[in-house]
Amino acid sequence: MKCPLCDVEGRAAPTCWGCGYDFERRDARVAIRRIKREAARANVMWLGGLVMLFLAPVLWFAGVLVGMLGGALLASGGVMLVTFGIINGDRAAKQLVKAVERTQLPAARIVE
Repeated sequence: MKCPLCDVEGRAAPTCWGCGYDFERRDARVAIRRIKREAARANVMWLGGLVMLFLAPVLWFAGVLVGMLGGALLASGGVMLVTFGIINGDRAAKQLVKAVERTQLPAARIVE
């Protein structure tokens, strides 16, 4: 059975193990809460990476060998956090759009 939110092929279980979508009730509320938490975590991740990138020059300009090495490690870690944060945030935003669409009623048709 394939989950309509996260597109994960999973076992025949009452809920999707990837996102929390309830197959029996076709309920996405648990999945929406989990996706919102994941999006918030991704925002914290890329913002933390930006802070690390802004602190790296401080250690570089300290002029000490340890400062230069620490600045390089801080910069590489910052780039990694920003990249993963943006990727995870984008994935969570796409899943959230799918989940919210599943909870809304279909558009009404006008019959003449």
